Amino acid sequence: MYYSKSTGGFYDAGLHGANMPVDAVEITQERHAELLDGQALGLQIVAGVDGAPVLAQPAPPARTELVDQTLATARALRQPILGVLDGMQASALTTGDQARAVAIEAAKQGLKDITKVDLSACETEEDMRQAILLAYVGIAKALPGPVQMAFAEVLS
Repeated sequence: MYYSKSTGGFYDAGLHGANMPVDAVEITQERHAELLDGQALGLQIVAGVDGAPVLAQPAPPARTELVDQTLATARALRQPILGVLDGMQASALTTGDQARAVAIEAAKQGLKDITKVDLSACETEEDMRQAILLAYVGIAKALPGPVQMAFAEVLS
């Protein structure tokens, strides 16, 4: 078994023959299996200084990727809340509780705008999660007590 630093791939002499990259270095079948096991656990296979493959921790995600992940989570969390609020708002309108219906509509708009929360001061993924959570808390606090229950799962 061989590993090529230039391609980041493995090669079998019996299969690839002379079609292997010139920088391919030989490794044992056992080492190949160890590398694949490490990769299955979330590690990356990279070339060491001598060109032989080693396991390494993956690079942390870029800040933009963390922001995207945080906002995707915020979108997913808001969907069930919007569903509950829709039902509560329909009930409020049916019973003539216009003030409650208006408050719920404002909360629904706040939830739709939750992806506009300013995350520029956040340095870590946890900071971003906390900023989004604070936005949820702010939206919920503006609602009458019984309506706040729609946020119970997200805020727990």
